[in-house]
Amino acid sequence: MKKIQNIVLGFLMLSSLIASAQQDAMFSQYMFNPIAVNPAYVGSNEALTFTGLFRSQWVGIKGAPNTGTFSIDAPFRGEKMGVGLNLVADRIGIISTIGAFGSYAYRIKTSEKGRLALGLQVGFSQYTADLQGVNLGDPNDPAFSNNINHLQPNVGVGTWYNTDRLFVGVSIPHLINNSLTDEYQFLNDTNGARQYRHYFITAGYAFDLKEDLVLKPSVLFKGVGGAPLQVDLNATLWYLDRFGVGASWRSFSSANILVGYKINEQLSAGYAYDFSTTDLQKYNSGSHELMLRYQLKSDKTKIITPRFF
Repeated sequence: MKKIQNIVLGFLMLSSLIASAQQDAMFSQYMFNPIAVNPAYVGSNEALTFTGLFRSQWVGIKGAPNTGTFSIDAPFRGEKMGVGLNLVADRIGIISTIGAFGSYAYRIKTSEKGRLALGLQVGFSQYTADLQGVNLGDPNDPAFSNNINHLQPNVGVGTWYNTDRLFVGVSIPHLINNSLTDEYQFLNDTNGARQYRHYFITAGYAFDLKEDLVLKPSVLFKGVGGAPLQVDLNATLWYLDRFGVGASWRSFSSANILVGYKINEQLSAGYAYDFSTTDLQKYNSGSHELMLRYQLKSDKTKIITPRFF
């Protein structure tokens, strides 16, 4: 029984390592929902905004990650502040995560079109390992009679600067390195699975190529202790501020295509397809990602935030 238990725990820890990006969910369309990684972004749209993203990763592999996120944010007190809520649900194999984080940002006007924001988020993540769903041929094994459940509070910080064409952000969404294997006394903090601290730097700019054609490149750097730096390069071409098509590349992971459509002044939709560039490409048919965003009209005649960032 001890051997089997170690095998399953090894699987849990391996899943945690493989899915370290899942702890702070990564999306190919990250530019549509920066709240997922940076609390200082809330209120930057200067309008009440609802954003939903769903990602099905490595389709064809049993137990592959599925992640969804839904966020609400709005300016507050004359747009000097921003508030928001981000909900995340993620599952990989027998491990599932549900998180809820509230965000607050204090926004400073640095120029006519420039805003600098300092952000804080507070919330929790509920981690569950479905040991009862593991089929080992012995349904009476007491080691798997109960699921593992962890409720982990956490806090995060970030900064965000934007004009009508530029954005730059730096953030640490989760500062506390919570342990996920406290029940197992023979595992110490060095060997046990943990909630890893992630560091994000992101930036983007909008270039006018023609009167009705805008190129919007962006980049996201993600750092995790003990892992290589991950880089996400993206470029999207927008026509008439309504139709968008682009491509991106994520180091050690995938090459992606993106399409976007602005249905009207309030509603936008997007889709991304990822081609795996690792050995996993032999076993899956890619990853799919859907985005839907609704933004209430602003009293201002022009929103200073780049509209599709």
